[in-house]
Amino acid sequence: MPRARKPAPPIHTFRVKLLGGPADIRDDIWRDIEIAANQTLGDLGHLLPYAFDFDEDHMWSFFLSGRPWDSATEYAWHGPLDNEGGRDPDRLHIRDAPLRGKRGGKGWLFIFDYGDEWHFDVAFQGASDDVDLKADYPRVVGSHGDAPPQYPRWDDEEGDEDDEDDEELSEEDEAAIAELGELIQQNPALVEAAATKLERILKDKQFESPEELAAYIDSGEWVEETGEPDTPLGRAQELVYEAWVAPTKRERVRLAKQAIKISPDCADAYSLLASETASTSEEEIALLQQAVAAGERALGLQGLEEYRGDFWGVLETRPYMRARADLADALWEAGRQEEAISHWEDLLRLNPDDNQGIRYLLLTTWLTLGDHERVKGLLKQYPDDGAATWLYGQALNAFAQEGDTKKSRRLRAEAIAANSFVPAYLTGKKRLPKALPELMGIGDMAEAQWCAAEQMAAWQQTPGALEWLAGVM
Repeated sequence: MPRARKPAPPIHTFRVKLLGGPADIRDDIWRDIEIAANQTLGDLGHLLPYAFDFDEDHMWSFFLSGRPWDSATEYAWHGPLDNEGGRDPDRLHIRDAPLRGKRGGKGWLFIFDYGDEWHFDVAFQGASDDVDLKADYPRVVGSHGDAPPQYPRWDDEEGDEDDEDDEELSEEDEAAIAELGELIQQNPALVEAAATKLERILKDKQFESPEELAAYIDSGEWVEETGEPDTPLGRAQELVYEAWVAPTKRERVRLAKQAIKISPDCADAYSLLASETASTSEEEIALLQQAVAAGERALGLQGLEEYRGDFWGVLETRPYMRARADLADALWEAGRQEEAISHWEDLLRLNPDDNQGIRYLLLTTWLTLGDHERVKGLLKQYPDDGAATWLYGQALNAFAQEGDTKKSRRLRAEAIAANSFVPAYLTGKKRLPKALPELMGIGDMAEAQWCAAEQMAAWQQTPGALEWLAGVM
C-alpha cells in the first residue's frame, strides 16, 4: 500500500468497530488505529481488513456520510488498476477528510467485500502531535474481541463435515489420500476408467432401493470385482486407458494400435495416435477425422440423437466428444477457422453443460473476430459463470459495443473483483510465462495468466480497451 516516507503530525486515532456481516456479531469487536495526517484514506482502507484478520482480496468503499451506498460521499477501491465507482481514496489525505465520530457519534462507514458486505464504523477519537518515527503508520494500537472468520459459511460447512467423521484419519491415511488425489489429477483417465468399470458391474446387479445401491458403491466392494468388458470396443477402450498412463511414447503407440485392431470403432485410439505420431498438421487432422468417424460408428445415428443435450454425462459419448474437440483445435491451428468454429458450436449443442470448456474457446474466438452479437448471445447462455476469462470477456464486449458506460464499468469491476491479477498481464505490466501453468484455481495468478493469454489479441485490437482497463480514461 502507498505510504508517506515520513509521517506528519498530527497522528489521528480511529476506533473501527465491526457492525455486521455474514456472521452473527454479538460481541463488541473493535480495533484502534493510528494514521498520520499526510497519509490517505486509501492507506487506512488497505489496513482495515488485515486488522480484523481478513484477506484483502475484495473491493471496498468508505462512505463519509455514514450511510451505506451513498454515492455522493463514496471513496471506493476496486482493485490495483481500477478505481471506478467512487472517488479515489488514495487522493484524500486524512488531514483533509471531514472527521466524524468524536464524542461517541457515528463515524464513517466502511464496507468490505460487496458480496458479503462486512460493515465497519470508523469513528475519529482524537489527534496528537506525538509522532513515533520508528513506527510503521497506519498501525493497530488497540484491540478488543476476536474477529469472526472471513467466510463463516465455509467454516460452518467444514465443521459440519468434521462432526460427521467419527474417526480421525491417521497420517498414513492422509498421505495415501493426498497421493491418490495427485495421481487422479495427473491422470483423469483413472476416474473415467473406474466409472466405466462400475457402470458395467451395476448392469448385472439388482438393488431394492437407491439407498442399497449407494451403500454398495460406498463399500468399495465393486473395486475387487473383475467387471471385464464384454465387447470388442469395451476391451479396446480399456487398452486406451492403459495407454494414457503408459510411461513411454512407444508403449502408448503400441497400445493404441492394438486397440484399433481389436475395435476399429475406438475413437480415443485414433486421437492418441494423432497426438503421438503425426508429424504434420495434415496427418494430425486425418487421424482425428478417423477418430470422429469411429466415434460416430460406435454411437450410431440413434445414439447421436438420443444423447443430444446430455453428451458427456453418458460415458460412451466421451471418446467422440474428445475427438471432435481435438479436431476443431487442429483445424484452427491449420487456419481452417470456419470448420473449427462449426465443430465447437455443435459440441456445445450436444452438451450444453459444457464439461469440455468449449464456450471459452468460442468466447475468445468471437471477441477476436469482433463478432460482438454472437458473444452477447453466448454470454446469455451461461449468466452465472464466474471464471476470469468469462468475466473479462463480458467486460470487453460491453466496452466494445457501448464504450465507457456505467454498465461496462460495473462489469469491469466485477471482473477485477474475481481476479485482480489479470489487468497487469493484459496491459504488459507483468510478462506472461513462457509456459502456462498446468493447474489453476479460481482467482489465482495461474487463472490470470491463462485468461490474459487467451484474450490478449482481443483486448489489443479493441481501440482504447487496455487504457480503459487500466483506469486511464
